[in-house]
Amino acid sequence: MHFLNKKIALIDGWLVDQDLSCLINPSTLVDNGIVTEQQFEDLIDRGLKNWNSLFISESDLYCENSSELFRHVSTKSHSFHELSNGSIRHSNSIKSQNPGDDVLKTFSLDCHSLTLTDGRDVYIHSHMGGNNDLKKCLNTDLVSQSKYYTAIAFDTRSFIEIEDF
Repeated sequence: MHFLNKKIALIDGWLVDQDLSCLINPSTLVDNGIVTEQQFEDLIDRGLKNWNSLFISESDLYCENSSELFRHVSTKSHSFHELSNGSIRHSNSIKSQNPGDDVLKTFSLDCHSLTLTDGRDVYIHSHMGGNNDLKKCLNTDLVSQSKYYTAIAFDTRSFIEIEDF
């Protein structure tokens, strides 16, 4: 854990407002005067996550294996739907749009919600993986067989893992 100040810490690549127990979007740091550009570069060197490269459009859910992170952010139960096209959508997003796909499964997870700069809500949940594991949800109730998962993501590209392939 790296402290920017008394209120904000960098925990496993995530910026956490410890007073509010929530994540801070890194894209707002310099614009809001929280850090200088040099401090921002230092955070990148320390592993600051780029939210734009982490979240895929096929899912409203992101699996994170940092137990330290979930000791510092608040969570609450959210309901999700797995659709026949393989995507995972929050139950509220299904109500606001016609997905055109059948709901295969409904499930609930304790998550920390955040809003991306494009206005999309994403929900981060903790799973049982270790720090050296690929970013694949190990919750067997979460997904059906033969699905794909983001294995690793960089600023400009990501790689997927296809189960049973």
